[in-house]
Formats: sequence, structure tokens, C-alpha cells
Amino acid sequence: MKKIAKKLFSALVMIISFALSGCNTEQLSQSYYSNSSIVETFTVTWLNYDGTILEIDNNVSYGTMPSYDSFIPTKASDDIYNYEFTGWTPELKPVTKDTTYTATFSSEEITYTITWENYDGTVLEIDENVSYGTMPTYDGTTPIKESDDRYNYIFAGWTPELEPVTEDITYTAVFTSEEITYTVDFDLNGGTSSSYKGPIEVKIFSKDIFFFDCVKEDWQFRGWEYNGEKIFDEKGNQFKNVTLVDNMVFKAIYQYYGDLNGLIYTICQDELNNKYIEIVKYIGNNINLVITETINVDGEDIPVKAIASNAFYYCSSLTSIYITSSVTTILSGAFSGCSNLTTVTFGENSQLTSIGESAFKDCSSLTSINIPDSVTTIGEYGFANCSKLANVSIGKNSQLTTIGEYAFYYCSSLTQVYIPDSVTTIGSSAFCDCSNLTIVTFGENSQLTTIGYFAFNNCSSLTSIYIPGSITTIGKYAFSSCSSLTSIYIPDSVTTIDSYAFCDCSNLTIVTFGENSQLTSIGKSAFSSCSSLTSINIPDSVTTIGYDAFYNCDSLTSIFIPYNVATIGGYAFRSCSYLTTVTFGENSQLTTIGEYAFSSCSSLTSIYIPDSVTTIDSYAFCDCSNLTIVTFGENSQLTTIGEYAFSSCSSLTSIYIPDSVTSIGYHAFENCSNLTIYCEASSKPSGWDSSWNYSNRPVLWNCTYDEYLETIA
Repeated sequence: MKKIAKKLFSALVMIISFALSGCNTEQLSQSYYSNSSIVETFTVTWLNYDGTILEIDNNVSYGTMPSYDSFIPTKASDDIYNYEFTGWTPELKPVTKDTTYTATFSSEEITYTITWENYDGTVLEIDENVSYGTMPTYDGTTPIKESDDRYNYIFAGWTPELEPVTEDITYTAVFTSEEITYTVDFDLNGGTSSSYKGPIEVKIFSKDIFFFDCVKEDWQFRGWEYNGEKIFDEKGNQFKNVTLVDNMVFKAIYQYYGDLNGLIYTICQDELNNKYIEIVKYIGNNINLVITETINVDGEDIPVKAIASNAFYYCSSLTSIYITSSVTTILSGAFSGCSNLTTVTFGENSQLTSIGESAFKDCSSLTSINIPDSVTTIGEYGFANCSKLANVSIGKNSQLTTIGEYAFYYCSSLTQVYIPDSVTTIGSSAFCDCSNLTIVTFGENSQLTTIGYFAFNNCSSLTSIYIPGSITTIGKYAFSSCSSLTSIYIPDSVTTIDSYAFCDCSNLTIVTFGENSQLTSIGKSAFSSCSSLTSINIPDSVTTIGYDAFYNCDSLTSIFIPYNVATIGGYAFRSCSYLTTVTFGENSQLTTIGEYAFSSCSSLTSIYIPDSVTTIDSYAFCDCSNLTIVTFGENSQLTTIGEYAFSSCSSLTSIYIPDSVTSIGYHAFENCSNLTIYCEASSKPSGWDSSWNYSNRPVLWNCTYDEYLETIA
């Protein structure tokens, strides 16, 4: 206080002095502050809402407006509110003393979302903007869950348990289950059972609700059916599952078995409930058997329509059988293993449609068969291993569509076969190993599109074949090892000759393609080891010649590669030892000559590599001992010469390597003892292997194409 009083006294003296001298109060004030040596400062402290010090400003001069320079104060949200900084308290004003300011915040209530879902995830209701602490309430219709075949479902509440809102949450409806009881009954279908006590109440479908002691005079119990479908057989083996409904009635199934001179038969019903006879077994001794059109059962003539699976299986005494015209189906294995069966005769105007799998398999004495026109399917192995079957008669009006896999496999006496127009499928190995088959004739309007894998494999007596114009694909091994085949015509329609299709056809000399052939692909080994083939005119449409395609065709003297071919596969012409000429189509699109593609073509003397070729793969021309000239076009795009590509080309005298070549592999020109190499590059490019010129043949660098041509001329 003394200090303040002293200051006030000094100021008063100055005012009086200025007044006496005529000075005004403004001058007095200026004079006081400018001449005073004491300037007062203060401290301003900035606090967050919780008292945390955010900033301290020291030495703030009297009258200065306080300024906060640090980060904006924050207040973390809680469960109820979000907070936003709004300013300071007390209100900012010029400093006159030490002052503390505290951050202030506005609050915004947080709300939450409640989602209500059914048991299957279906959204029932969404409640938004629900306040913290509010008890959630569902306002929609009561959730439901449909009954299934075993339970009714009753809504029981929600999971998790409802509680005041503290976060976004999803509640899922829960249900209790109540087992359903069904009434079922049993129709004994004219039979009796000591176990039947009338309708029963059941909760689940199971074998246990059925009984299997049904009897019916002259009939055998065969199980239970529902709505015409068999559910259980007589041993309780289940065939089909059933969904229970109230008041179901299951019906007993019976089968009638009769015996006509050892011919065991049963009575069946078709989809129109018409009765028919199925022959199920033969236990008689008659070696010449006639299956009649009808069998009289209790005064009723019932038509014979089916011969069951294995009905005559290994009836070795049977030598001939007459199958009436009413029979429509011969099921699998029906006559399989009838080793002495020589004659099968079908009734006039036969209605037979299907000869089942292995139906006549291993009938090793059967010599001929006349397939009725009505037959549409010959199943897999239908006549396989019928080694004496020499004649299969299929009429021009045949409705046959499918010849199954191995249908005539190893019918080694079969000499000729007619494939009617109606056939759309010849399965794999259908005529495989028919070693005496010499003639295969297709209908003029054949609908066949594919000749399956191994279809005529090893038909070693087949001399020629004219493939119908409907065929698009000749399958793998389709005619492989047909060692007597000398010529073949491949129509315009064929787009693919698959792998090994004609491999090992050692006497094949002529392959003729349609004038407007659509062939695009010659597959792997398609003509490999066709050792008598001297030439082949590959259609312009071909784009790919596969791996090994003409491997070891050692009579092939010339080959023309059409312009569309982009790839010659590895080994494609390897060991074609008489090949002297390889010609490429004008404007060839060839890009790749595969590994070993022309290796060991020992008669090849020269080859021109089209400009389009970018890659000559490893060993592509190795061991071409008479190759003297390899020519690249002036505009060659060649980039890669693989390892050993021209190794052991001992007659090669010169080769020009364009500067487009960025890679030459290991030993590319090994043992080319007469070779001079002309390079457009001025020095060895970095991508060439260090042993590219392993035999150290002379190299002329920086040689132009014209200079090369002049030199070799």
C-alpha cells in the first residue's frame, strides 16, 4: 500500500506541475507512461473443463487482449452426450490482473438405433434416435416362424434380453417349438397283416412306423409306396424320404410271380396302370426258347414287355431265343454270358426300344444280330466280347440314336457295320478291337457330330473310311492303330482332330480334307507314326499343329504350313527322316516353332523362316544333318533362338541373325562344323548365353541383310 501511495503522490505532483505550465491531461498521461520505468505484466492461465492446464501465458502487459494459441480444447463424449468447444469463461477482456480462463462446451444428446430381426435375419423394425437409458420397445406385428414337417413354433421373446439402451443393438426373435402329431394309415392293398391296428399318431417319419409282415395269396410283398413312389422294400431298405402330412395313407406293394415252363415272370403296371409281364428269370432246360407275346394269368392275356436285368444271365445251355414283338425293353445283363447262344430273333414289327448295358455281353457263340428299327439305344458293353459276331444288321429306317461305350468292343469277327442317319452318339471304344472290321458306312444324312475316344481303335483290318459331313470332332485315339487304313476323307465340318486320332496308322498314305475345311486344330500325336504318309495338304483354316502331331512320319517328304498356323508344337515333325521341303503360306502368322519341332529331319536341306516367327525353341532343328541353308526374312521379328536349336546341323554353312534377336540359348549352334554366322548386331547382346557359340564358329558382326545375301551368293 505504501508503494501505491508513493506512486499516486508522484503522479499528483506531476499533474500540478503540468497544470502550472499549461499542459493538458493527455500530455500528462503520455508523459507519465513514456517516462515511467515500470511496466506492469500479468499471467493468463488457460484450463480445460476438468482443470487440466492447456496453456500459460506469462508477462502479459496490462491492457493486452488475452489470446489462446494452443490446440482446440476437447471433451470426450460419454454415453449420453457429444461435446463441442464453444469458448471460455469468464468472457475474454483486456488484462488488468492475473486471470484464469476455463474452456466451455455445448452438449448434444447421443441417440442410438435399435434393430429388431426375425429368426432368419429378416428386419422387422428399426427404431432410430433412441435416447440413452430408454427401455426399448417393439411396436411391429408379432414375429412368426412357419411350421415345418415336425414342429410348430411359438414366439417367446427376444435375444439378448431387453435392457435400457446404452449402444446400437440388434434384437432377434426367439421361438419355442412344439412337436406336430400326424395321423397316418396303411392300405394293405388286398393283403393282410397281424401288425395292422388301424390309423396311428406319429411325430416323425421313420422305418419304425411301418410293418413288413404283409401277405397276399399268390403274391409276394415288396414294400410300401406313397403316391406311386416306392418308399421301402420288403426288407425295410428305404428308397425315398417322405415329408409327413396329416391323414397320409401308405400303400402295400405286391408282386406276382408266375412260372411258365421255367420262365419266371412277374406282373407290373405302367404309368397308365396298364398291366404287363416282365420276364425275371429262366430256370428251365429248353435250349431253344420262345418268348410269347402274352401270358395268360387267371384267364387274362397280359402282354410281355420287358426282360429284366440278368434274367438269362449265364444260361450256358441256351442256344436260340425268339423275342416277341411286344417286348420294349431288354435290361442290363439280360443275356450276358450265354456262351452257347447262337441265334437271337426279334418278332416282326418289334417294338423294342432299348438294349441295356451288357445285355448280350460275352455271348461268345452269337454270330449275327438284326437290330430292330425301333431300337433307339444300345447300352454300354451291349455286345462286348461277342467274338464270333460277324454280322450286325441295322436298317436304313433305324431310329437308333446312341451306340454306347464299348457296345461292340472286341467283336473280333465283325466285318462291316452301317451307322444310320439317326445316330447322334458313338461312345468311346464302341468298336475298339474289332480286328476284322473292314467297312464302316455312315448314312447319307448322318446327324452324328462326334466320333468318341477309341471308337475304332485297333480296327486293324479297316482300309478306308468316309467320315460324314455332320462330324465336328474326331476324338482321341478314334482311329489309332488302324494299321490297314490307307486313306481317309475328313469333311469340311470337322474343326478338331483330337490327340492320337490316327496315330500308328502305319499304312495310311492319303488324308483328304474338304475344299472348304473348317479344321482349326490338329491335336497332339494326331498322325504320329503314320509311317506310310508321304504328303498332307493342311487346310488354311488350321491355327495349331499340336505336340508330336506328325512325329516319326518317316515317309513324309513335304509339308505345307498354311498362313493361319500360329504355333507348331514341340516334336511336331520330329524324325520325319524323308522330309525335304517345308513351305509356309504367304503372309504366315506363325510365331512359335516348338522344341524338337523338326529335329532329326535328316533329309531337310533348306528352310525359310517367316518374318512373323518370334521364337525358335530348344532343339527345334537339332540333328538336321543335311540342312545347309536357314533363311530369315528381311523384316524378321525373331527374338529368341533356344538352346541347341541348330546343334549338329553339320551341313549348315551360313545363317543370318537379325538384330531383333535378344536371346540365344546355350550351345545353339554346337557341332555346326561348317557354319559361318552373320550378325546384324555390332557385338554380342547381353541376352545371348555366354556359350551360345560353343563350337567357336566364325562370326561377322555388324553385317546388313543385303551384305549377307551378297556374301552367300
